[in-house]
Amino acid sequence: MRLDGKLTFWVQIKYAVEKAAKATAALSKLMANTGGPVAKKRKLLMTTVNAILPYSSEVWADALDIETRRKEIIAVHRRAALRITSAYRTVLAEAVFVIAGVTPIDLQAKERQRVYNRKTNGDYTQQMARQDQDQTIEMWQQRWNNSTQGR
Repeated sequence: MRLDGKLTFWVQIKYAVEKAAKATAALSKLMANTGGPVAKKRKLLMTTVNAILPYSSEVWADALDIETRRKEIIAVHRRAALRITSAYRTVLAEAVFVIAGVTPIDLQAKERQRVYNRKTNGDYTQQMARQDQDQTIEMWQQRWNNSTQGR
């Protein structure tokens, strides 16, 4: 993990964004422009991006409360989602994540942070894991309901 002097984690976020963008571009070359990618290639692309972007997000998830940082990381995640859905680049982020069935990266980071905090505070059960997942889905649904564009 990369740190800056003020512990804003901006350096780590930028590094993850650049690395994920390069991986997305390289893996996108494996996919045809028409007809959409096959399931194995879609899974490979999203698994790779979802492994790179939220790395150590338990620590820096709060940094995504700042809109510029959140937009930066969502942009790369959106590009991968656009690629696996074969959608036009004009499709909104909220819509393409729903179509792709991929939870937005900022919500994934917050969920990982909640899980980490619960685990460090004591026992962590399957029921708690399900609660964390349900909370993430609720936040995603609320974001979708509050979206004014593309309705």
